[in-house]
Formats: sequence, C-alpha cells, structure tokens
Amino acid sequence: MTVVDQPQDTVNFGALAQALMDLLTALWSIVSIRRVGVSTDANQIDLWVLMDHEVSADAAQILRLHRDFRERTGFYLLELRIVPLSEVDPTSVPTLRVLFDR
Repeated sequence: MTVVDQPQDTVNFGALAQALMDLLTALWSIVSIRRVGVSTDANQIDLWVLMDHEVSADAAQILRLHRDFRERTGFYLLELRIVPLSEVDPTSVPTLRVLFDR
C-alpha cells in the first residue's frame, strides 16, 4: 500500500497568536479607539474598530497595522471594519464579542 502525502496549508498558531496580540496591543495604544470587537460568519472574521469620531491619522495607522498583520502572518480571513460612530447608526453594527472597551 502506498500512502500519498496530501498537500496541506499549515498554520503556525503560535506565530499567529503572537501577531494577533501585537495587533491588539498596538490598537490599544491608539486613544481615539473606543471599542474593538469581532464578529464571525462561515467564511471570515471581522475585526471591528469603533471610534467616536474619525481621526484620519489614526485610521491610516489602523489600516497599516492590519496590512502588517496580514503580511506577517499570511492570514487573510481577518477583515477590518473601521467605524466612526459619529457617522454611523450604532444599531447598524452587529453584535460583537468585545475584545476591549474604554
């Protein structure tokens, strides 16, 4: 009997967890962020970053942090949602599992 190895995508969960902790720590340092949470569906994870008012420089930093996370990990199932609550009805944001709240 011959066993054929099937190609598999491998995930280094330790490296992924460290990169996620680094991302969350960096987000925590941005004082304009009010809340960070996640929502999920069958195909992806949405990372919601809620701000009272959009601060353009902070939004750009958040986008860079997300891009760096993706490049570092190759994990592209984490979608970023930046929401300035001054411009969006808060009831339109789905129920989140809150990671941090100020």
